[in-house]
Amino acid sequence: MGLLSRFKKDAEPILEEDFVDDGYDMESISLSQPQGGLQFKERNMVGGDGYTTCLTIYDIPSKLNDNWLDPIVNREGVISIVDIGEEDRHRTIKKLQRSMGEQYTRVIDPNAQTLSKIEARNSYSTLHSMLEKINLHGETIKRFNVRLYISKDTEEELEEEVASIRKDLEAKGYKAQLMQFETKDNYLSMFLSLKQQQENLSNYRRGIPMEAGILGGSYYFNHEQIIDQRGAYYGQTLTQGSVILDFFKHDAIRTYYNTVIFGKMGSGKSTLLKMIEEEQYARGNFIRGFDKAREFGAILERQGGHIIALDGTDGRINFLQIYPTASRKNEKGEHVVSEVGSFKQHISKLKMQFSLMNNELTDTELKEISSVIYDFYIEKGIYDPDKGENQNIVNLKNEDYPVLSELYDYIDTYIKNAKRTDITSEKIRSFERILTTVKEMVTEYGEIFDGHTTIKDMENEQVVFFDIEGLTSLSKEVQDTMLFTALQLIWSQALNQGRKYKTMIENGEIDEVDAKRFMFFIDECQNIINANNLQVVEFVVKFQKEMRKFLAGIIFATQSPKEILPESNDQIVVSKLKQIFALTQYKFLFNLDSSEIEQMKRVLGDILTESEYRMIPKFKRGRTLLSIQGLSNTIFNVHPTRQQLDRFKGGL
Repeated sequence: MGLLSRFKKDAEPILEEDFVDDGYDMESISLSQPQGGLQFKERNMVGGDGYTTCLTIYDIPSKLNDNWLDPIVNREGVISIVDIGEEDRHRTIKKLQRSMGEQYTRVIDPNAQTLSKIEARNSYSTLHSMLEKINLHGETIKRFNVRLYISKDTEEELEEEVASIRKDLEAKGYKAQLMQFETKDNYLSMFLSLKQQQENLSNYRRGIPMEAGILGGSYYFNHEQIIDQRGAYYGQTLTQGSVILDFFKHDAIRTYYNTVIFGKMGSGKSTLLKMIEEEQYARGNFIRGFDKAREFGAILERQGGHIIALDGTDGRINFLQIYPTASRKNEKGEHVVSEVGSFKQHISKLKMQFSLMNNELTDTELKEISSVIYDFYIEKGIYDPDKGENQNIVNLKNEDYPVLSELYDYIDTYIKNAKRTDITSEKIRSFERILTTVKEMVTEYGEIFDGHTTIKDMENEQVVFFDIEGLTSLSKEVQDTMLFTALQLIWSQALNQGRKYKTMIENGEIDEVDAKRFMFFIDECQNIINANNLQVVEFVVKFQKEMRKFLAGIIFATQSPKEILPESNDQIVVSKLKQIFALTQYKFLFNLDSSEIEQMKRVLGDILTESEYRMIPKFKRGRTLLSIQGLSNTIFNVHPTRQQLDRFKGGL
């Protein structure tokens, strides 16, 4: 042993922490790595779930039809990888010239046989034609490899399948071989480009040379499909194309993020809705929603989400808590929360909510309410008109905000003091009518209106749904008021989160792809959006129009337009309701009764063809027509996994 070797340190073992420090996501690697390990043998790979091998195509026919790769790579149970690289133009020309010289020598050789001369002449003509295309028309030469990966449970089944595929390929004029001792290289090549393969593989295969035009004619994606770069898989079209959708894709055509899903009971719309919700959750996006029958209960429990019952039985929203709903530009030109603007919008919101609770209150009385509430917040130390934006109004702790019973006491005291002054009896009666409304909210519906918000830091919770089932047994006034309260809260959270991430993008702190989005789900939306809730309708339309600027979208689901549109001639009401559908970028139509198609035509117009309308009542469960505004329509079958169906407690 040499002297220096005594001082050599043993190599330090590589630990999991080293990979974490280098930025690896060990949890994702654990979920995606081959389960049970992987062993590379001479002819195949052995994994925990069976045997896999790779057939490499090394020769192709001299004459090729359109879409010639289609029957080769689109095979049942086979994963096909096509690697394409570009050949160096100068080197290609030199090789062609050398090959042409060799073929010409064979042509003029007096001792060559006639058949050999004919073959040489044909080859020379082909090479000359290719060289002419390169020099005169700018043709490029590509190299490509086609690998077919076949998997079976047993080695015997695998060999049988390989033999069957090779036989089929040979019948079509292709030659393929199972390359011995290259199983590891074949496995790694699935994740490497041709250039990376050259740098990293033991046995690099340059591929088959071919003119770019002919290779382009191999097109094997000859099916209808939607492939968004950052999308998630939702199903297959009728021509076996994938539907990979990104509901927040933004380009010259897709400019907003709203969706509507139509379909009768059992058609598959709820399953699709839950698939979208799970995908948004997996991306880390913020999710809010209305749920009538706790359809999302099991999913939310698994995700660690929250459900607030708007009837007060399970959680509460403080009627008087102030949320960030307005923005302003600071001295740096950045959009930040406006404390004063949010406070003023909160006063306007309360004015609207009191009018919903008691529609007999006059405009004058509503103005009085605004004035009293303004003074109430000053007395409670929440708002100081002299401080302007230099105060904290919207980010106090939940328990630091007053509750409705405190407002009742304040108005009651105000009336008692007013009676000792020269205030008119009419004005006192107005305040007494206001007090009666507040008293009803505190005494009869105290569990709903009177109390602090029960979820701490709700704005930063990823998933929150509002259960509206209990509201249906209460008066319309209470229903409308609580829906408006929840909508205002969702609006403020979408605005605040969107503003934050938009500013981070503009300042270069994060890439646009890393910004979190905000999705608002309304299942069975006819319970919320209808002719009897025009204030809610107007609010939702405002959300649809404005929230796209803040990376937010909304998804509606209902059985048919009939559930929402009234059987009346009130065109103002109908127009407002139709606006909701018009402002959706994505429209999914599952099976509908044939009797509803005419009304669907009135709602959607000519975005569907007559034949497409006729097809909808014939759709089987899980089949839907997707219309993306500005693009062609696509019919596809929704494909949830078995695990998803188990999580959804039903479905397709």
